[in-house]
Parts: sequence; structure tokens; C-alpha cells
Amino acid sequence: MTPKSSSVKTETSPRESMPEAAVQGTAALVKGINILKIIAEAGEPPVFGDLQSVTGLPKGTLHRILKALIHEGLVRYEDRDKSYHLGLQLLSLSYQVLEELDIRDIARGELMRLRDLTGEAVHLAVPDGHSAIYIDMVEGRHAVGPIARIGSASSFHNSAVGKAIAANLPPDELSAVLSQLQMTESTSSTITSRRKLRAHLDEVRRLGYAVNEEEENTGIHGIAAPVFGHRGEVIGSICITIPSYRFDSSKTEDYGSAVIDAARSVSGRMGHTRR
Repeated sequence: MTPKSSSVKTETSPRESMPEAAVQGTAALVKGINILKIIAEAGEPPVFGDLQSVTGLPKGTLHRILKALIHEGLVRYEDRDKSYHLGLQLLSLSYQVLEELDIRDIARGELMRLRDLTGEAVHLAVPDGHSAIYIDMVEGRHAVGPIARIGSASSFHNSAVGKAIAANLPPDELSAVLSQLQMTESTSSTITSRRKLRAHLDEVRRLGYAVNEEEENTGIHGIAAPVFGHRGEVIGSICITIPSYRFDSSKTEDYGSAVIDAARSVSGRMGHTRR
């Protein structure tokens, strides 16, 4: 069999391309990991000859490692063109890694950066039923007045964090939530009509951020943007909290852009790919 032209990078000599094992007794493991990387980075699926050319491994050694990787589901062999592909077991493992990501740890740096940029208090919230639960916060450089405490909840209809989450729920799920939501009037600015709230959430989704204009607490404004997980689902929101006496409506878009940037950064680190 004549192997097809290799599309695998060969800037280094074959022997140099295989790294030395950092821990004694793990040479085979390191070689296996390097083979996975070569397959992943190849311009097109490599055949056996391609892999041998790049790794410099003896045929017998390479064959045994590939056989083990295939057995474990980490590599898939395509008999049609004798090529090697990454196995679906890697996808399963990657999803497990993504599931274990802690949004609070990942978002902390962005919360602090957003606080430093705006000078205002910043909150991180996650959905829980028909509410958003605050799981982290960074105090601002200025006095704010009443701000949400970690563990407290805000409704989907009257808070920036809640509206940012609700606006990005799947349509069927949003309809179910709206039908059961308690539209409690917290202040004179609270939206209490389901029809008006749905229209408002459509606008939130279009803008990419939500604004709370004293709808939950008198004297407090909030601007929040959604955080998405690796499956594309909304998993939280990031919000800056501003006392109304210091709130400048002309800066709403600037604040909104800043919150969107922070939320997108966290979403990316949570495995979300923008489409």
C-alpha cells in the first residue's frame, strides 16, 4: 500500500517530534498522547505511513499504540481510506470536563475587571426556577446602598440578572416560566403585565443586555448580560449595580457593551462557541 500524501506538519525531524516522558515509566502514555495531538492537528486524516513519518516510531510500536487507542475509543480507524481519526470517547471526556467547570471560579476575574472598569458593584447570578440566585459579587469603589447578598434571589420579571437569563431561555421554556411567574409589583416601575414583559424580553435579547430601572428596588439600577454554557444554554448572568443618583442614562450603551464583553469572556471559558 502506498500511503497518501501527508498533511501532517514535519518541521522537526521524526525523532525530535516525540517528547521525552517527564515521569519514569510513562513513555508509552506520552507517545499515545502525542499521536492524538498529531491526528487532531493534521490537515486531513493521516494514514499509518503519515504517523510513522512524523513520530519516527518503529512500525510495531506505532501499531500497538494505535491498537490500544482504538480499543479505548480515543482513535477511530476508517477502513475505507485506511485513515485515523479522533474517537468519540474524547468527545465524551471533553463534555465531562466542561460539566465540571465552576462558573464562579471562572467568572471571578471578569467580575473584578468589570468593577475596576466601571467602579460599580458587580454580581454573578445563576437561574433557579423562576429566579436568579446570586452566587458571587465584587463590591464597587463607591457606596451603592442596598445590594444583593450571595444566596439571595431576584425574580425574572423585575431584575437585570433575571431578565438577562429569561430573555435567552428556549421559547417553550420561556412560555412555561411566564405562565407561572408571580408578577409581584416591587416598585412603581415594575413590569406586571406578562404581555409587556414578553415584549420587553424580546428587546433584551435583541440588545444583548438587560436594564433594571428601579424595578426591583427604588434607587437602584442594574445592567446585566447572559452567560452561556458549552451546549449554548443560558447558565447565568453578570450585572453591574448602580445607585440611581449616580446613574447616567447616556452611558447605558457603554455599560451594556462592557457587561456583554465580560459575559462573553466567561461564556467562552465555559466552552460556549458563538455562532
